This record gives sequence, structure tokens and C-alpha cells, in this order.
Amino acid sequence: MERPTPLEQLKQLLEYGKFLDRIYPAGPPNDTEQLKQLMDYTKFHIGLYTTLCTILIGILGLEAFKRGAYPLRWYFFATLICFVLAGFFGGLIGANLPHFARFKDFERAKIGPYCLRCLSVNLCIRLEHRPGPGNLHRTIGGVSA
Repeated sequence: MERPTPLEQLKQLLEYGKFLDRIYPAGPPNDTEQLKQLMDYTKFHIGLYTTLCTILIGILGLEAFKRGAYPLRWYFFATLICFVLAGFFGGLIGANLPHFARFKDFERAKIGPYCLRCLSVNLCIRLEHRPGPGNLHRTIGGVSA
């Protein structure tokens, strides 16, 4: 198979650009829309973490759990700690987000609890997502052990 010439590659890119224009007729979302979407996403995650923490605490307090699955308590406890950390970083994002009018400014900012502005936004976003998805694997791994 022959490699396309630079002119053919340019034509393919232009066709691809027309395809994207049909998918996104209004263009990419503006900064305000990105901030709104991030806030909605963060609120959803905080609610999810709160619900899952409540369920885990309820399970840990059941008499049936204490009798039958007590050795698994450390897996559930580790999962609970990870959800609390993910909720903490999600709370940092959600609490600082309304103070910015543009997503690019928020993305470059340093945030933190109270007046301790020492964490980058990208780090907080990564830390909010790191503990969460791995929790399910820890719990399922513990239950199947």
C-alpha cells in the first residue's frame, strides 16, 4: 500500500474537518460551558462517593457481616478511605470552581482547603479519579479472596 502524498493528506484532513463541523456545528464548548460541565460532573461524583460511603458504613455495621465476612473488613475499610479521599479532592474542585470565569484560568490555578493554595487543579482532578475507580477492584478482590 502506497503512502498518500502530502497533498492527498491535506485533502483528507480537510474532509475530516468538514466531518467535525457536521458533528459539532456550534464549535467546541466555550469556557463557561466547560466550567458548568465540570461543576455538574463534580457534584455527581461527590454525591456518588457520599452514597457509596454510606452503603459501606452500613455494611460494616451489620451483624451478619461481622459474623460471616469479618476478615474482609480491611478491604471495605481501604475502599472507604479511598472514597473519602476522592470526595475530598472533588470537594476542593467544587468549592473553588465558582471563583473562576474562564476554564483556562481555573486550569492554571492553585487550589486548596481554606487559604492553603498549594495544589494544582490538574493534580486534584487526577487525585479525585485515582482512588475512585480502583476501589471497586479492591473490594471485589477482597470479596473473591
